[in-house]
Amino acid sequence: MNKFEDPNCVFPEQESLLVSADGGSLGNKEAESKENKEEKITSFEQAAEIMGDRFFGPERIKTYMNIDVKDVPEIPYSPETLKQAVVSGANLILRIDSDNNGNTLTMEELQKKLRFKGGSNSLGFLQEKFYKNDHPNAEWKIVLERLSLGKNYFQSTLDIYKYLEKINFLSEDEKKEFPSEQSLIDYFNQLNEQVIFDWRGGNGYDGANNWREISKKLANIKVNKAHRRTPVETLYDRLLDSGETLKSSDAIFSFTPDTYDSSNTLSSDSRLLVTNGQRIEFGPHPGYEFLRYGTAVQY
Repeated sequence: MNKFEDPNCVFPEQESLLVSADGGSLGNKEAESKENKEEKITSFEQAAEIMGDRFFGPERIKTYMNIDVKDVPEIPYSPETLKQAVVSGANLILRIDSDNNGNTLTMEELQKKLRFKGGSNSLGFLQEKFYKNDHPNAEWKIVLERLSLGKNYFQSTLDIYKYLEKINFLSEDEKKEFPSEQSLIDYFNQLNEQVIFDWRGGNGYDGANNWREISKKLANIKVNKAHRRTPVETLYDRLLDSGETLKSSDAIFSFTPDTYDSSNTLSSDSRLLVTNGQRIEFGPHPGYEFLRYGTAVQY
């Protein structure tokens, strides 16, 4: 068996997930009627009813962030896609990019209101772009937490690809980059040949001089760029899902292993970042077994 294949990878149990990359039914798009096209868009009320307590919309933003959302974008998913998301255990999340005072919702801005714990590298990222400048886009996203647990970056990337392929949410560009699961595995094996340490070798990256370059290549894979979260997206989503509010200076998240999320973002010195929103860790080389961390998928 190829060393990157994992027969024990378990995806959330779902019914048949035959949907198109834009959230509608598979079929001849040009032959669809106007009515069928309209069915791909779910009304706000219908989405809230389908998702139940997994609907993170304007009311939840008001409750947990004390922000009144003025302009709510259209929900770009079909009712069937949302029903499938509920079965999988995913949330439908409305993200916004600024508060009512016009402040951009960077990590720095959000964490001013939190009792912040910076982790072992807390002083190392306060001037980093991902902390001071990156922010969520104003959009709806389906987010499935903990798709992959206890996997290194290679393996969790493969899990993301397999999941998106299963539910038919790989874009044309993503399929063009890697037409099949095997093509992605082949690419990993090519990268592994370029690494001067064994990817199964634990923490032995200090003597390697090219693991940072490998990290860049992995972070730039299209499925990782589009479907892993940035650190600020993880923080934003966790604020809405944590039961804490930004009105409390004592708001703090659980630090259990499965609350951490391996991101698609690199530090300025090319370290892959893992975060649970409040605590950020600069990851070691991408072959290291992130046994403490999970990986979410968004689409």
